[in-house]
Amino acid sequence: MSASTHKICPKCGIRYERIALFCQKDGAALIHPDRPQDPYLGKVLLDQFRIEKRVGQGGMGTVYRARQTTIGRDVAIKILHPELTSNPDAVRRFRREARVSAALDHPNVVRVFLFGQLPEDGSLYIVMQYLEGRSLLDLEKNDVPLPPSRALHIVTQICDGVGEAHAQGVIHRDIKPENIILVPRGQDADFVKVVDFGIARFISGDQTVATQSGLIFGTARYISPEGAAGEPTDARSDVYSIGVLLYQLLTGHTPFESTSPVALLMHHINDPAPDVRGHAGGSSLPPNICDVVMRCLAKNLDARFDDANDLSAALRNAAMADGVVVAPARMSALPARPSSAVPAPPSAPPAAPPPPQGSRGAGPQHSPAPPGGTGLTRAPSPFSDDPARPAQMAPLPEVPGMRRGQLGTVFIAALVGAVLVLLGALASQPIIDWAMGDDDLEQLQELEERGRRAFDRGDWLKPEGDNVLEITNVMLALDSTYAGARNLREDVARRFREEGEAELRQGLHEEARSRFHHALLFVPEDVMAQRHLAELDAMGPTPEPEAAPELRAVPEVPRVGESTTFFVTLVAEPDAASEPELMVSRVNARGGRTVAATPDGDRLHWIATFTFRRPGAHRAVFTAGELELAADVDVARRGVATRPATDPPTTTQHNVPVRPQAAPAVAGDDGIDWRLPGERPPPSMTRRIPEPAPAPRAPPSPRMVVPPAPPAPWTSTP
Repeated sequence: MSASTHKICPKCGIRYERIALFCQKDGAALIHPDRPQDPYLGKVLLDQFRIEKRVGQGGMGTVYRARQTTIGRDVAIKILHPELTSNPDAVRRFRREARVSAALDHPNVVRVFLFGQLPEDGSLYIVMQYLEGRSLLDLEKNDVPLPPSRALHIVTQICDGVGEAHAQGVIHRDIKPENIILVPRGQDADFVKVVDFGIARFISGDQTVATQSGLIFGTARYISPEGAAGEPTDARSDVYSIGVLLYQLLTGHTPFESTSPVALLMHHINDPAPDVRGHAGGSSLPPNICDVVMRCLAKNLDARFDDANDLSAALRNAAMADGVVVAPARMSALPARPSSAVPAPPSAPPAAPPPPQGSRGAGPQHSPAPPGGTGLTRAPSPFSDDPARPAQMAPLPEVPGMRRGQLGTVFIAALVGAVLVLLGALASQPIIDWAMGDDDLEQLQELEERGRRAFDRGDWLKPEGDNVLEITNVMLALDSTYAGARNLREDVARRFREEGEAELRQGLHEEARSRFHHALLFVPEDVMAQRHLAELDAMGPTPEPEAAPELRAVPEVPRVGESTTFFVTLVAEPDAASEPELMVSRVNARGGRTVAATPDGDRLHWIATFTFRRPGAHRAVFTAGELELAADVDVARRGVATRPATDPPTTTQHNVPVRPQAAPAVAGDDGIDWRLPGERPPPSMTRRIPEPAPAPRAPPSPRMVVPPAPPAPWTSTP
């Protein structure tokens, strides 16, 4: 073949006829060996994206790192290969990525800002966040097997991201290490981004010819049995692939190993997965977590978990039962890693240079508009059924772009199993970042410190506004996956659980029940707390304590000479032959008086009446057969008034005699002259006031004559 009549694979260097589009070995898009320098490098697209570097290339397109000059940030732009813009199937797939991205919104799924069609040449593009990190493939090459806590921290995040897709009716269909990106976020070095929904589809309403004709989508080492057989797939197929990932993280091996993709497919279809505990060191793995892994790898779909969300809950419950804390790896505990992004896949031959280090894109992904995404110029919408029809950009939520590393997509007739074609390998691609702001991270760290102080003080539920529950609620509102909040809640739940277990051993069932409910308030999936509550429920309700017999006096403080009624309440009827009676005596005195007690409606209630003759402390004793009840009564004196709540006000005046002053006579006066001797009457008293007519008098009655009191010792002023 002459150079002008053939294409080559940019990854493995194999030559193909000019009409070929993809490499049959690694799925990379073929290129012309004499292709001129990349036409997009250095250009400014859409008046705001300056293309700075090519960071990856795959079967569908090329991914570039670009600078968005309007708001000063780096982004990743995936541009569909020019030769595919006239291919209806390629355009349909690109549009599917946009649909998937519009359906998803989760921090563990890569985000997309907008997509559209370039006005310059009509090429289709997706603009995503640029992310620095490394793939799970890089981690597996160097660090596996991982401790169970770290492995579960990674896999539960994968479940959360893929679970969001499942909740929206989307299955990924190509879950593998190259499509899981780990980025540093705060102190968490293993924050997960699920990328590359390029071959994802909607569970309903998106059945293309390819998905219905027995063709296989996925990567042979991680594909589900039904996917390997070309049968319909659903969310449980993704669960199988996640199970393979967790198996590999825990043991350092996948369930099936082979250099032949066809052999791997046959293993997945026909052979049961080896027990995860059968590998070296597997006997020390937590048993409940191993059970979850093996359930994921069941051949029968119905035996697996329904979707990734159910798997996530099962893993957390198993970790709780095994005493494994699902904690992130701290940055200080990890070896230094290069600032580059995902390395070239191991199968890439040395002859082909590795893709440039940088970011990684993803296929269709999730999420709403970018935070603060302001400077994006809105243009008409892009895609139509006719790919030749010009269209322009429209903002969109997230879509994972292309994946870095080898895609190895298997495209094979299912039952024949003779030809294997690796389709749509979205090679090394930019990593796309969720881009948490520094202010948000600082706020989370401050809240974590405040929550830890509240934990140390024991302020788990109170006081209002400064307790661990409310503080972690704020943290999770800022970032639902923040490990610091989860760790705090798990610490509180453990303390509540330990207190409940101690109370359970003491027989304090209701107190223990309250502790376990509090534990679930912080960690709803706490398996041990749920188990203890189930045990308490199986015991039935705690019997009410028996009412104690009671003897009481009414009024509580009787007075001398007043009738006092004694009420008696029993828990069992006295013997029929007994004669209940009440004896009252003074304390420390011999003898006393006895009165009969009579039933008050039934033989469990009795009354007796008694009148006290003397004040002071008394003792009342009720007897009925062998039963005896006693009560002390303090008797008050007769007629003792209760002291007023407040004393009358006091006065500072002194009783000094004062000479009386004469008052003027007025109408209705009593006619008595109260003037002192020698005192002149005032002018008003010189007029006589007519006396009213005398009223008829009653017959005189005997009167007692009282001698006048001696005169007051008035003193005259000198």
